[in-house]
Amino acid sequence: MNAFVQRCSSWGILPILLLGCAERRTSDSHVARVNESYLTMEELPEHTDTTSIASPQAHAYVSRWVSRELLFQEARRRGLDKSPEIKTRIDEIEKQLIVTLLLDREIYNEQLVNFSNEELLGYFENHTEEFFLQTDVAKTNYVLFHGRESASAFRKRVRRGTSWYDAVSDVEKDTVASAAIIQRGDSLYITEQELFPPAVWQVLIKTSAGQISFPVKTDQGYFVFQLLGFQKRGTRAEFRYSLPEIRERLIVEKRRKLLDSLLSELRQRYTVEVNLGETSEQDTLHGPNKQ
Repeated sequence: MNAFVQRCSSWGILPILLLGCAERRTSDSHVARVNESYLTMEELPEHTDTTSIASPQAHAYVSRWVSRELLFQEARRRGLDKSPEIKTRIDEIEKQLIVTLLLDREIYNEQLVNFSNEELLGYFENHTEEFFLQTDVAKTNYVLFHGRESASAFRKRVRRGTSWYDAVSDVEKDTVASAAIIQRGDSLYITEQELFPPAVWQVLIKTSAGQISFPVKTDQGYFVFQLLGFQKRGTRAEFRYSLPEIRERLIVEKRRKLLDSLLSELRQRYTVEVNLGETSEQDTLHGPNKQ
């Protein structure tokens, strides 16, 4: 579901639109029908994540479609589709849909919120005091092997002087040896709640920076890791660890500025008049001052 549809859903627009189903004409491949309204095979993938009519998801959607269509046709039989209330609601929905489309193009366009590394680093340096760790964080390299023998052989290679990254590269170049690797991670920031089983975390927090661990047996396989650094909760976070939050803050800030700029431009282009009587706009928005 794209951002446009998500925002429409959050406004409660889509359920209303779905109740106002347009008639679907007959089709040789229809999967449901209520009088002269048809749901076709071609339409199913538009509303479900499956193309199989035998799936529970498809059955559930068809059931909902029939219920909506029954209610819609009964409402129309009673003349509710011609009521002034419906016209007012449809006009409002149309406005919201069009505004959402405009905002998607002018404000929520992902191409408008790409940031250079200089921008990200600049924000971090100007707000360093705001980025503190909420939990202990370990920065580590790791490789997960199928068997202990492969894990031990890799550990010995590193302990004999081969750098971690060269050792990983050597194993991956060897067709037989590489088959023993389940997964790997480089310079990852890990918390106790993320990625590693408890047994691995317990070994990790007792390891010195730069040290190579012995193979740690888990249900997934055997972990070998190299601790690159460890930071305690409450200390200042590193730039790379803070990147997701920095990017999110900049996106919010950029979109707010884009919206303010767009509204300012439109106020110059269109005639705007606000009549609030004797009450000021500020009083109306925030309520009367209490003594």
